[in-house]
Amino acid sequence: FKWQLLNQAKEFGLINKGILEVGKDADLNIFDQGLNLKETYSLGRRYLD
Repeated sequence: FKWQLLNQAKEFGLINKGILEVGKDADLNIFDQGLNLKETYSLGRRYLD
């Protein structure tokens, strides 16, 4: 999972993306076991629940 995020972020030159770490952009999608999107966060803000 981490490997996929880092490679995509590097490919597009996104230095603050691809890893969950203090000081980085907090973009995250949360899915249930059926792969239905349940929550979306971007820059630490919740957009979907």
